[in-house]
Amino acid sequence: MPNYLAWLRRMPLISALALLLAPHLAFAAWPNDPGQPLPLVTLADVQVPTGSVPDGVGGFFLTWMDHRSGNYDVYAQHFDAAGNALWATNGVAVATGASDQVSPVPVLDGSGGIIVGWIDGALPYALFAQKLNAAGVSQWTAAGVRVASQTNNQINPFSICSDGAGGVNFSWSYEYSVSDHDVYAQRLSPSGARLWGASGVSVAASGAQQELPAGVTDGAGGMWILWRDNTTVSYDIYAQHLNAAGGNVYVSGGINPEAFISGDIQSLVAAADGFGGVIGLFSLKVYSYFSMALMHVYSNGSNASTSIAPYVAADETSPALAVDPTGGAFVFWTDTRDDVRRDVFGSHVTNFGSISPGWPPNGLPVATGLDIYQDAPVAMGDGEGGAIVAWSEGNAYVRQIVAKRFGPDAVMPPGWSPGGNPITTQPVYNQGLIPVRTGSGGMFCTWALPVGSEYDIVAQRIDRFGQIGTPEPRIVSVRDVKNDQGGQVRVSW
Repeated sequence: MPNYLAWLRRMPLISALALLLAPHLAFAAWPNDPGQPLPLVTLADVQVPTGSVPDGVGGFFLTWMDHRSGNYDVYAQHFDAAGNALWATNGVAVATGASDQVSPVPVLDGSGGIIVGWIDGALPYALFAQKLNAAGVSQWTAAGVRVASQTNNQINPFSICSDGAGGVNFSWSYEYSVSDHDVYAQRLSPSGARLWGASGVSVAASGAQQELPAGVTDGAGGMWILWRDNTTVSYDIYAQHLNAAGGNVYVSGGINPEAFISGDIQSLVAAADGFGGVIGLFSLKVYSYFSMALMHVYSNGSNASTSIAPYVAADETSPALAVDPTGGAFVFWTDTRDDVRRDVFGSHVTNFGSISPGWPPNGLPVATGLDIYQDAPVAMGDGEGGAIVAWSEGNAYVRQIVAKRFGPDAVMPPGWSPGGNPITTQPVYNQGLIPVRTGSGGMFCTWALPVGSEYDIVAQRIDRFGQIGTPEPRIVSVRDVKNDQGGQVRVSW
């Protein structure tokens, strides 16, 4: 490709050079071909990504389950903005016990590294954690720190969030008996010490089923936890706020801020609202259908509840949630109203619980089309008040990954297509879709790519204008134009 030339006029030479040669992010590794994503881990057997967080300087951390040794182990890697691996080739081993270690999730430790939580499959199932410094070196005991010593299984899924002080908070469901699951929580210090007792603190233990705990930081060392609870006839959403010492802020057993008609609840996800409260999104079964519903519990314990699409006779499942800087929320889900193969719909709810202008009352069609699957949406804030949603699209066997970016008014910024922008067009079934923001309005996306009977981990970058790979121009050279007394420079890019 030829270099293009530009003239910078009426600018002193030194100032022009300083501007053009200033440090900038490099994205040279990201391919521009949607059929050729960037390989991250390409070992034999199965590798499936499970969690990712931005590193704050344009790159990201990734965790995955890895079957290279014959059972599932936990691995992690740090990638820079160009997609280059910064730690050991093919990742650093976080947990490699004799049993399976599954579902690893990372959070930032505030010092350039991460803390990873996972479930160890040796009976009883137990939560463990390990801290990796900025160089990827384990900081706690070699096998990891057991989060809480309990006799029975600690059930997946669990939740993990930063405590804001270099440590980490966990919440999980404990199998007291087959018919009695309880919610517990724990805080680990930056050194891995258990701050809320050897067994953690009991959050909800009514003798019924308390499940699907979703915990988020309160920004002050404590955490909010939402869970589903069938203490009454049907499942309801309950909430509790734990302070930095692990004490209940509200009544023992939690508060029930749900204002919806009673019905079974599934697929609960949650996020911190950025102001000391928590937002939960879930599917609520009303009569014979699951409908999408949102609950916002504010820092003072008051709440607002919103039925996203209450007048649709269809199942609304697979919730995806992204919080905006004002405390509002983007919500996306799969919907069967027009096609039993599922479409993707979305909406935006304000900090006060109302649907934002521009979004239809029963949701905006994000990805639709008869006889085609659009499902498994994932979403993240773009850091600029909007959100990017990505989903899997195709038939029962062959899928591609597609994305859209929305502002809070439902308007797509320039560069984004009404049909979505392809992240990958590979004719394969993609699994384990994990998004993380780039820090410049775009998104890194990783997924497991089938290669024969094995799975590799690959990734792609999509920028704020919906362009994949490396669309940004890069300076090739800056040269002085001779004999003009510093009036002009010649720039090639």
